Amino acid sequence: MVPRVRQVFESPASEDQIRAFQEWETRNAARMQSRYVELPLASTFGLRSSDVVTLSDKMSFVLTDGSARLFDTRGQYLGTIANAPVDLLRGFLAALDGERSLLAICSQPPFAQHAGSLLALVDALLGGPFVIPASVDELEQQLPAVQLLRFPSQSPYAMPRQYWENSIAVRQALDAFYEGLDDFEEFKKCLRGLHRLATIGANASNYYGGAGGLPTVPGEFRDISIENRFNSRKKWIVTHWLRLLDIRDALVENGWIVSANGVQLVEVTDHGHECHHPYGQAGEQLEPQVNEIRIHLREAWAALGTDRARFLRNCALFHHAFAHAHPFANINNSVAMNIVNDLLARAGIGVIPHLYFDQAALFLQPESYVRLFERALDAHVISDEVGRNRPATQALLEAVTSPSAGA
Repeated sequence: MVPRVRQVFESPASEDQIRAFQEWETRNAARMQSRYVELPLASTFGLRSSDVVTLSDKMSFVLTDGSARLFDTRGQYLGTIANAPVDLLRGFLAALDGERSLLAICSQPPFAQHAGSLLALVDALLGGPFVIPASVDELEQQLPAVQLLRFPSQSPYAMPRQYWENSIAVRQALDAFYEGLDDFEEFKKCLRGLHRLATIGANASNYYGGAGGLPTVPGEFRDISIENRFNSRKKWIVTHWLRLLDIRDALVENGWIVSANGVQLVEVTDHGHECHHPYGQAGEQLEPQVNEIRIHLREAWAALGTDRARFLRNCALFHHAFAHAHPFANINNSVAMNIVNDLLARAGIGVIPHLYFDQAALFLQPESYVRLFERALDAHVISDEVGRNRPATQALLEAVTSPSAGA
């Protein structure tokens, strides 16, 4: 673990750091809302002036008749950039040589006096006609994007860069994290450390937050009960996924979901449309749930490389318990799936896209979720042996993007 990652992992955030983060989170709530979009189309990656911008080979500009129009490789018209200064844009596109940074280009005339508008244009169209392959490739080499996206065919530009960078920091701290699995107090301390890395990053100012209405406190467990509301489409997706995997288990419509060790996790109400994550008066309901996370993760870690069935079962129960405990106000599944994919990779099994594991967990009792997890792993895992274009994954994607989905 590099020193700056260790510093954030081991040291609680100061009041000033928490305040600065929460102020940023409030200002960026609209951008962070993309975290809740199933298949985000707009770029949320975030442009930096140090990026080397090039033109995509999948789109092209046509600058004629005083307008800037976009076309795909088949010549299909995609749209017109409103109020674009065509002559300036033509020169700017020619200046994108694949070597100079955006800052270097925009600091020179005639672009310097229009730097703000040019940066805004590139940022808005990042992942479309404009790409930053060197920046993306650098991150991809450290942590493949398929481990962070809901579907492997999604563009990496559809997720915030900070999420990717902070996930890399989380991975770097996992060896130290696993060392604390035998002691509950040490485990809680290390889990909070992972959350700090996921939210404020290795430099303590690379922010990634939520837009769920509750302020995120980097590295601190939630101190209130939380309710999640689900629409009928969410239930339809989970039900359809179960059918694709030939699982006939029923979703929980009303009542408590109880862990494999008898711990009450969440109460489902309103025919499966609402999920209540309890806290208690002083955390007495959250505490045993967090310990349930630890117990199953410890079991998975102990079985790694020796007992595949025990390993996968406890990976599933770990994620199930994590989803229900919802230990932090925001940024929970980001941490949980980083751990799941790290374990699967260490076991030589491969990695899994996020799909709908986080949502499915909230509708299923533990044994039902274990069945889902194990069958989903067989159907959707990505590895050198099976590749990344899995038929079951494509079938699920086609189903959820169909106009009739959830109808």
